[in-house]
Amino acid sequence: KNPRKDWKFYVLVLNHNEKAVGLVVDGLVGEKELVVKAVDEKWVNTNMVGGASILGDGTVVLILNVASVVKRGSEVQEVIRYGKAAN
Repeated sequence: KNPRKDWKFYVLVLNHNEKAVGLVVDGLVGEKELVVKAVDEKWVNTNMVGGASILGDGTVVLILNVASVVKRGSEVQEVIRYGKAAN
């Protein structure tokens, strides 16, 4: 029996500047309106996070910087495709 047969994949397709990448996630929760606050660099040292928010139950969630995620995905795709990073 193939164990992958029962796997479910959720893919978020992110678009920015006519480029698209797929981001595999554990699951989809839903859609919410959030107040997004900036995150200090001492807490999150990456440009892939655009901010953070606190849900109604107190859970802190990070908000992706879609432009940075798409750019990084495109760079990885270039390395896979051509074996080198794009300039």
